[in-house]
Parts: sequence; structure tokens; C-alpha cells
Amino acid sequence: MLSASVSKLYVQVVFNLPLDTSFTYLVDDHDLILKVALGKRVLAPFRNRIQSGYLVAVSEKLPTLKKDIVIQKLRAVIDSEPLFNQEQLKFYQRSANYYQVPLGEALFSLLPGGLQYRQLKVISLNRTVVTPSERKVSPLLQELLSLLQTADGSLSLPEIATKITDPVPLNRLKSRLARWEKSGWIKSEDRLILPQVKDQFELICEIVAKDKIITAISSSRIKAEKQQQLIEFINAGGFFSRRRFTKTFAGGTTLINRWQEAGWLNVTKVPKLRTLTDDDDIPLRPMPETIVLTPAQEEIYSQIDLELKQKKFAPFLLHGVTGSGKTEIYIKLIAEVVNRGAEAIYLVPEIALT
Repeated sequence: MLSASVSKLYVQVVFNLPLDTSFTYLVDDHDLILKVALGKRVLAPFRNRIQSGYLVAVSEKLPTLKKDIVIQKLRAVIDSEPLFNQEQLKFYQRSANYYQVPLGEALFSLLPGGLQYRQLKVISLNRTVVTPSERKVSPLLQELLSLLQTADGSLSLPEIATKITDPVPLNRLKSRLARWEKSGWIKSEDRLILPQVKDQFELICEIVAKDKIITAISSSRIKAEKQQQLIEFINAGGFFSRRRFTKTFAGGTTLINRWQEAGWLNVTKVPKLRTLTDDDDIPLRPMPETIVLTPAQEEIYSQIDLELKQKKFAPFLLHGVTGSGKTEIYIKLIAEVVNRGAEAIYLVPEIALT
């Protein structure tokens, strides 16, 4: 915990760049000192730009640096709470070393997406009046000045690139903008765009006339088997996802529109919960009380169990595509080992490391 008497701090920051090092910044603003903590995102000057990075170390002492190095000041602390602690940072560092990736790039890959600030170059007018001696300007500059005047004085670089009549390669456009800025026609600035994670929504249908819907289904020309499936779906509850319904039943969109027009359904747009699976409409299957193995699984299980009963170490490699039934063998073997008073370790691959 930092004391109230601390007047300056030195922090180490890593960026999402192919550079296997951290960079030292000075924090001498009292309000900023109180916000500094390991694991927070920060904004700092880097190569004439403001970059977002992760704070990975804090010290009251100036670290050893090369001669003639000017330490720049930290600009801002983004987060109110750290995104990771010291123990988690050690794990991230080991992961980065193992996969030979700079820590900054590893952090931006391992932590949730949508956290990184984007930088946008904005061009604005520096003067709007062309003096007589300067009337002979290039057509491209004339067009740019006209575009900026129309756009209330400023446009982003991507907007300029798409609005000019004769497209110019981006590198050439940047060099011309730099020349015109030096001549005083325009000025530029790098603006940071806040990271945004858009809310997801879905349509939820509320059944307000179940009997009428069921009657309509029963009297329709829909095949009997599908009628039964529809009726079971409607009877399952008073609300259902429109997306799930249309995915389950062919022609579901037409049915929902028809029932909504008749006043039998109310359709409401609600925020969608983010889940770990794309197909979140499929309910999780409960683990069966007993696992019944196929003959092929039973043969493999028996071979491994024989070694376990003899308390001999023997490696086994199970070969099979995804969904072929390897996990059932693992689970049953683990259950058998635990029942005998022993222990087992089931290693699950960490997706963030692959």
C-alpha cells in the first residue's frame, strides 16, 4: 500500500508490441499516484504517440537506466481496479517465456478482448483563407481544404482516404499531409478511441394466448409429428427465444409473425447474456449416474484397469477423433481409482495457451 507521503513513483509498462522489454515512466501527480497499481491499464507516450499498455511494476526508486535517457511522465490510469495481481502476472510471464512471446503481446492475447484503446489520426484546418501568393495549390490540397470546411473543420485519416475523388495510396497521402501540416495548411492530432464492447440483444416471445396457438397448430396442415413438437415447445413455458424457435423449426419466422399479428404473442427485445458457448440454446446434459461403455470402450478400459489393479505404472495413448468416446473412459477410470481410495489428476488444456 502506498503511503500518503510518496511524492513520485516509477512504473514499468509493457505494450502490445513485438518488444521484449518494459518501459519506465515517472508518476509525480498526486491524484495519479493514488490510482497507480500493478495490473491496471495505463496511457503513456511512446514513439510520439499515446499508447495503452499494462502496468507490471511499481517502485519508489529510480531503476538503473542508460545515460542520457529522459523519463517521460505517465499520462493516465484507465482502470479503477487491477485486471490481474502479482501471482497471475507470474503465470503470464511464464507463459510468455515458454511460448517466446513478449509479455506485452501475451497480456493482450490472454486477457479479454475489447480492452485496448485504438488510436485515430484526425486532420483539421489550420487556416481557411488562401492568400493571393498561395492560390496555386495542388488540386488534392484544394479538395482536402474543401472537405475539411464542409466537415466543420476536421476529418479522420480513414474518412479523408475514402472521400477524396482520386484515391491516393495511404503512405503517399500521409507524406502529403505531413508536408501540408509543415506548411501550415492543416494540423493533426492522435485521438484515443475508447474500447467498446457492444451489447448483444435477442428477441424474446411471451405467450399470451397459449390455447389459441395450440388450436391453430392442431388445425393447420403441418405434419402430425411436427405439430406434436410445436405443441410440446409451446407448453414448455410462457417465454421462449425467437432465435431458438426459428432455429428449431423450419418456417418458424412465418409462424411467429402470424401469431404476433393475431395478438397471441408479445415480442420484446432484451439484452442477451454472453456465454462460453456460441450455441447457448442447447441445455447442458446432466452427467449420467452410471456410464455404460461400448464394446470398444470396454476393451480399452479393461486393459488399463488391469494395470491399475496390479499397481503398475504403464502409459496408455488413446487415439480417437473428437466425440469418439475417450472422455467416458477417463471418467470411469478416475471414478474407479477414487473408489479404491487413490487419487487421479485430469489435465484439461488451457485454451488461452494454445
